[in-house]
Amino acid sequence: MSGFIMLPNALLTHYVFYPKFNGNTMLVYAYLKKLENAEWGYAFPSQNQAMSDLGISDTTFKAQIETLVDCGLITVKNNGDGRFTNNVYYVHDPIEMAEDFYAKYPQAKAEYERKQSIANKVGRSRRKARESLERKASEISS
Repeated sequence: MSGFIMLPNALLTHYVFYPKFNGNTMLVYAYLKKLENAEWGYAFPSQNQAMSDLGISDTTFKAQIETLVDCGLITVKNNGDGRFTNNVYYVHDPIEMAEDFYAKYPQAKAEYERKQSIANKVGRSRRKARESLERKASEISS
């Protein structure tokens, strides 16, 4: 099977800060996006099919579905007649504007700010170390 799917940048720029959103979450979202039927408006893989196709456990699949529901990227509906049940997954586009996303999900904003603080500290530490090495190199060559 050939082809590709495009993933919105918002998944990489601000959804990654949503609690429990990780690489497996992105994998499941991309998988559902790939299987989404344009005519019907949803994807409908069985859980066993998803586990087999993605190489993940049922626990992992269920956890990622829960995260995707929590952050508004999918809606899950049961499509069964009582004897056979199969979920259908409506895949939604992400919130593109970071301000809108962080307003809706303040826990993601808190995580973003925490990680930015860590990145800034690491950057300052590396800059100081580089400046120290440059001073030492200058002293040695003098």
